[in-house]
Amino acid sequence: MANYSFSRLERAYLQKQPTFGTIPNASGTASVGNSNACRFIRMELQNEVALLERQDKTGTRSQEGMVGGRKAGRWSIEMSLAANGTSGTAPDCDPILVAMFGQTAAVGAGTYAIASSTAALPIVVTCAAHGITSGTFEVVTIAGHTVNTAANGTWLAYAGSTTALTLVGSDGSASTIGGATGTVSRVKLTYTFVDDITQFTLWSFRTAATLDQRVGHTCVVAEATFNLNQDVATWQANGDCLWVLRSKDFATADVYQAGGLTTFTPEPTTPVTSGSIIPGFTGRFVAGASSTTASVYATAAVAFPTIRNATIRVQTNNMLVRDTFGSYYATLTEGDVRNVTLSFNIYDDDSAAVNLLKTWGDSKAPVDFVLNLGTVAGNVWVHYMKNVYLASHQLSDGQLRFDASYADSRATTSNLGVKDEYSLIIA
Repeated sequence: MANYSFSRLERAYLQKQPTFGTIPNASGTASVGNSNACRFIRMELQNEVALLERQDKTGTRSQEGMVGGRKAGRWSIEMSLAANGTSGTAPDCDPILVAMFGQTAAVGAGTYAIASSTAALPIVVTCAAHGITSGTFEVVTIAGHTVNTAANGTWLAYAGSTTALTLVGSDGSASTIGGATGTVSRVKLTYTFVDDITQFTLWSFRTAATLDQRVGHTCVVAEATFNLNQDVATWQANGDCLWVLRSKDFATADVYQAGGLTTFTPEPTTPVTSGSIIPGFTGRFVAGASSTTASVYATAAVAFPTIRNATIRVQTNNMLVRDTFGSYYATLTEGDVRNVTLSFNIYDDDSAAVNLLKTWGDSKAPVDFVLNLGTVAGNVWVHYMKNVYLASHQLSDGQLRFDASYADSRATTSNLGVKDEYSLIIA
């Protein structure tokens, strides 16, 4: 009797893939290991093989046989938004994030004792010399600060001096001045764009082991989506791959399909995953008019407490080149202009802050956004979007309260040398 597989009995493994067309391996044996495991919600791996049809007239309406044409694969995955849990350590999904941004994340370091903080809007924390360049922004985590507890958490911070940090979007006006307790931490991962295109390998192993096992190799990220205000925070990504290799077809796989393997490696025996889920409705949504004077944004940006939902969509426009003469398979990577957009809904009210959103949408004045998902150190995802040109709002009465919706609004770089339209920071 044939073995069947429950859909729950599938495991995913992710590996960075340094070489185009080559699955990471040692002498033909894949190097995938227990630490490459990554939990996920659903995954698709699919090959696409064109059919070539002869177009000549035949004197009849019937069709003769066709032949196979160019060959390629597609992948997609959805998973919980979960970091490693230890600040500064890459999450299980890191190979996808590296392929999305084109480079590995920068690892931050340093923890500094707090001397004092202001009870103001925004909060200014004074600490030991923090090492952040004066006049610039960086994400930091405040922990253990007593009395002025509103300062605790993960913030985009403006370095007003070598010891002063303005916490963008904070409000300590309901607190009292904080004394010398707690720390400022710069430990985090920061993913930023470069124009290089990198790839990764995606494995799917199922129980029973006698079933077809699969690996999609030379995967590039075409698009990724992050959602705010779900019960459990999730994200999705998809793109091209060179081929989806199946274990039962390995004996007849050609050199392109095999990806450098001489055998189809069995699943690692004791997969290990890390990280916890994020309640998708926890975090912070901060916006302020983009400014050439950093201190102006640092003091004027405000948090919006009545956001209903938000979506960040990153379209890298990375793809595989499938039209090279002499090959059935993709031979190169290519990419077009990146498109990073934000869309969101907010309950409408008569506050000055909500009116500012409407004004920015109509005036097309650029706006910087900081979206935190999560509140637990080691599992806070900060989306920092620069120079966003808001769509004009649309009022909706489709629920008990009016809300204002903003359709996909594009982020742009401050200048062509920095590529800062979007950064992802995990702290």
